[in-house]
Amino acid sequence: MECRFALTANSDLIKMKTLEEAIRRLIKNEYSGIPHFAETIDVPPTSVYKALDRRMANARTELTDKIYRTLNLEWDTAKPDDEFRL
Repeated sequence: MECRFALTANSDLIKMKTLEEAIRRLIKNEYSGIPHFAETIDVPPTSVYKALDRRMANARTELTDKIYRTLNLEWDTAKPDDEFRL
């Protein structure tokens, strides 16, 4: 599996294998975990877990939009089969 690189808000270079892995890392760093993040975006934690487990490309557009906006991600940075930066 090809590794990708993602930049976090503090500009540390972190090796990521998937977009979902990078999103999990951002959530952990900025919100202390998925339950607190889910509360922030007003969705059940299970919805966020499912979106990350089943890949963001398969998640509801509304949920994906909430996650991306809250984490300050742009849609263009998260295209499948493309390098992405967070």
